[in-house]
Amino acid sequence: EAKPDSNEGKMAATAGEAMDHRLLLGDLDTRTLNKLVASFLKWSNTPRIGPNDSDQEAKLDKEAARMKQQLAIIEFNAAKTELMCDMLRQEKLDYDQRCTEIEQQTVQAEKDIAASQVELEHQKRVRTNRQEYDAMAAVIENLPSRKTTHSAITSVQQELETLGQQRADLESKLDLRRKQFQLLVHTAQQLRETVEDEAAGGPEEGQSSEDQAGAAMDTGPDA
Repeated sequence: EAKPDSNEGKMAATAGEAMDHRLLLGDLDTRTLNKLVASFLKWSNTPRIGPNDSDQEAKLDKEAARMKQQLAIIEFNAAKTELMCDMLRQEKLDYDQRCTEIEQQTVQAEKDIAASQVELEHQKRVRTNRQEYDAMAAVIENLPSRKTTHSAITSVQQELETLGQQRADLESKLDLRRKQFQLLVHTAQQLRETVEDEAAGGPEEGQSSEDQAGAAMDTGPDA
């Protein structure tokens, strides 16, 4: 039985490296790799007949070339799969980073919305106060000035004082007329009594009563 040459060692190392990538392969490449390993074991255990047996040597070389080609295809697929995995990992990192940025932007947007609502309420209050101020200013604008109001108040006070004085004068006159009327009624009552007495007592008493009535009339209204 002939010993395997250096190509067999290289094929064994290559097959071992291919096994390290097995997890990166799909089901199809995994089955292909299993068949390749079986073919390699069969190839490595195939005895080499002497150097004169060129057909057997050519078959082994052809089988080795075929296995190398299959192994190259598998390694290419593994490299492509690994590259896709790297791309997916990078995309996941980008996606996670983007999600983090979106979350931060969302939190900031919520803060901005809350601040905007506070500012909106403040502006509403300012607008309401300004409208009330404008309404009060319009009312005040239609009112007379302080000088005019003061002059009007002074005039009214003077008029009230004049009316008060007139009322006092009228009350004084009314009181005087009341006293005069009472005196007049009293005098008339005395005169009536005198007349009645004269009619009952005679001429002398009548003359005396007339004198008394005349004196009372003289002192009545002018007193």
